[in-house]
Amino acid sequence: MNANILFTLALLMFPATLNAQSKNSQTFEKFICDGNFFAAMIPSGWDKQEEILLGRQEKQYGVDLTYTNPKTRNIAFPSISLIYFGPDHLRFKTPAEYIGASLQTRKKIKDETATAPRHSTFNGRKAQVFEKITYSSIPKMALMFEKHVVMPAKKGFFVLSFQAPNDAAKDYLKIFDKVIASFKPNI
Repeated sequence: MNANILFTLALLMFPATLNAQSKNSQTFEKFICDGNFFAAMIPSGWDKQEEILLGRQEKQYGVDLTYTNPKTRNIAFPSISLIYFGPDHLRFKTPAEYIGASLQTRKKIKDETATAPRHSTFNGRKAQVFEKITYSSIPKMALMFEKHVVMPAKKGFFVLSFQAPNDAAKDYLKIFDKVIASFKPNI
């Protein structure tokens, strides 16, 4: 009888153990941006999207990563973007323009907040960091945590950004921190 109870408990606990293990054992793979503007280690198994031809036209190079699985299909999901904005980008010419546009809020919804940009250093490079709490309406309304790291380059600038459901952000922020630590600008 005790063996049956222990077996049942083990079966019930297995999915939680598997989920916790997958967050702690995230593997990474090397990514080199089109145009070789930067390289970074990105999480393996995340959906990866590069708009190479459009990026070349818009002078915006990089990758967007999203973590989706059957459990997160109908809820908001974590995402990471690593983008280089060239000096001749159509909309954002400077880091200040990007930060200003990102901090402008549409009609403010309850609980939405943003921090003022603060100076920081990553891998020996100066950066400005700001965070936001916003709502995502896709696939359904969810409170989201965002973190943006904006680094000037000799020409243009880099934006490393993270977004995740607010209640799960702490777990996935560890993955973003590893991506930032591996980020190597080439200009």
